[in-house]
Amino acid sequence: MDASAHPYAVEHDLIEPALRALGPRLLELPQQVQEKEGDLGPLTELDLYVDRTLSALLLEHFPDDGWISEESPRRTRDGRYWIVDPVDGTREVVAGIPEWAVSVGLWENGEARYGWLFNAQRDLVWHGGPGIGAWRDDTPIQVTRPASPDQARVAVSRTDTKKGLIPSVEPEPIAVGSIAYKLGLVAAGEIDATVSVTPKNIWDIAGGIPIVLGAGGAVIEYRSGASMAALDIDPPLQEGGLVAAHPDLVEQIRERYLLPE
Repeated sequence: MDASAHPYAVEHDLIEPALRALGPRLLELPQQVQEKEGDLGPLTELDLYVDRTLSALLLEHFPDDGWISEESPRRTRDGRYWIVDPVDGTREVVAGIPEWAVSVGLWENGEARYGWLFNAQRDLVWHGGPGIGAWRDDTPIQVTRPASPDQARVAVSRTDTKKGLIPSVEPEPIAVGSIAYKLGLVAAGEIDATVSVTPKNIWDIAGGIPIVLGAGGAVIEYRSGASMAALDIDPPLQEGGLVAAHPDLVEQIRERYLLPE
């Protein structure tokens, strides 16, 4: 299917240029950095600027849709809703590491419909949805299938790695920032899998999950192995972590990285 001719083409034609227009501002190093309460990481003026820009755009064009964002009050609605992380990977932005993404997910009645991820430093947009397909800009993308789990290139959280939460496996996993960014890498076949051993909020993953599914991948909970194609959004914290990879190998990769509770 052509990237411009799918069920969410209207939304895509609105969101992609809006994301790219944010690029120059996102490439500026933030000047105002504060720590959120509860060890929830940094907050910058860039997070708030992107949040204001996207909420104004999407709620003007889709006034009946709901809104869930890390940085602004929820607007609950039945049916469709937008789930947004203005910058997933703010720590990386502050440190000047290009591993982060603006994450926009469109979900309906708890199910993933379509997602967008934007990395300004690479000037690319990943987008797609289950049963529709996935693209890097206008180029179709697909998850990769290594010959066996022990040959998979697996990306894990830099924070989890520093805390000693990643088990010792071969080949050694790659520490990469931002779960949204890592989901984009999986969808595009730049890595084979990603494993998150710690809980994630819905806004961290709602943009990336539909893209991985559209690219022929699977996303399951790290702890239970249950599918994450549909999720409860209240509370927003998804306790089980996640694993994303080719459907043939995702469970085996989960088992390789599973830590005792």
